[in-house]
This record gives sequence, structure tokens and C-alpha cells, in this order.
Amino acid sequence: MALFVFKELNMLQLIYNLQINSFIIMKKAILYAVLSLGLNLATAQSGTQTKHEMNVDNKIQQLEAIVGPLSDAQKVQVKAVKDEQHKERQSHKAEGRDAQKKSMQKYREEHKGALKKILTPDQFAKLRAVTKEEKQSKKIK
Repeated sequence: MALFVFKELNMLQLIYNLQINSFIIMKKAILYAVLSLGLNLATAQSGTQTKHEMNVDNKIQQLEAIVGPLSDAQKVQVKAVKDEQHKERQSHKAEGRDAQKKSMQKYREEHKGALKKILTPDQFAKLRAVTKEEKQSKKIK
């Protein structure tokens, strides 16, 4: 009988230990979840650039790769043109597909004209040559 009571106490202690361990694991899981959520929120808030701003920076880098280095004044002007273009595109987003297509053609012409004013004649010639090559390669495909 004493052996039976001993085994029963041993089993109760085992169950108690399992409950304690599962409680500790649960607390750790909750702690990790809260910490990871906090880190994600902190990371998201620390990102100062919006997606549009990152795209503009990438476009300026691509433009520099094509035409050569841009002056600081040229970078500011290109950024202003891209920002204006983005605002106009956002305002016309609710339009139908055909209206968007027409407005995109207008944007392209305005953008080309603005870049012609910003870039030097040599830089603009390089840009035109690359865009013509891209158009021809798209037609071939």
C-alpha cells in the first residue's frame, strides 16, 4: 500500500511539474511575442522614408547611372518633378483605365520636358539614347 501511495504522489508531482513547465513556456512565448511586436513597431516608426521617397531616390540613382553624376540642384529639381508627378497620378487614380492611359501619356511628355530643362544637353542626349534602345528592345520581344 505504501508503494502505491508513493507512486501516486510521484505521479501528482510529475503532473504538477508539467503544469509549472507549461506555464513557464507560455509566459516565455507571450514575452517573445510582445518583444517581437514591439521591435516591429519600433522598426516601422524609425523608417523615415515612405515607399514613394525610396522610389524617387532609386530613380535618381538610375538616372545618374545613365547620364552621369547629377548636381545637388539637379537632384532637388528631379525630386520635385517626381513628387509632382506622383501627386497627379494619385489624384487621377480613381479614373477609368482609358482616362488613366491618356493622363499617363500627358505625364510622360511633361516629364520629358521637365527633364530636358533640368539636365544638360549632353545628359539629356544620353538619356534619349538609352530610352530609344529600351523601346527597340521591347519591340523586338
